[in-house]
Amino acid sequence: MNIQTAYNKSFSKAVNNDENVDSGMEDYMNWDFVEADVWMDLAKAKFNDADIQDIVTAQFDDSIDAYVAAQ
Repeated sequence: MNIQTAYNKSFSKAVNNDENVDSGMEDYMNWDFVEADVWMDLAKAKFNDADIQDIVTAQFDDSIDAYVAAQ
């Protein structure tokens, strides 16, 4: 699996994880938790830190925007 596919799957999994929703604010996604989950998943998949940093830097904000727009 390439890093793009792994990133997409990980982001989707993270935003659907109830633990990443701030219980003090209804429907508030804790984006720091989502990003941490993505990092952990990609690291477990044996991608190197530089490649993970590159894809998160390039795509995380756009992924958030797309997720919010779809809600």
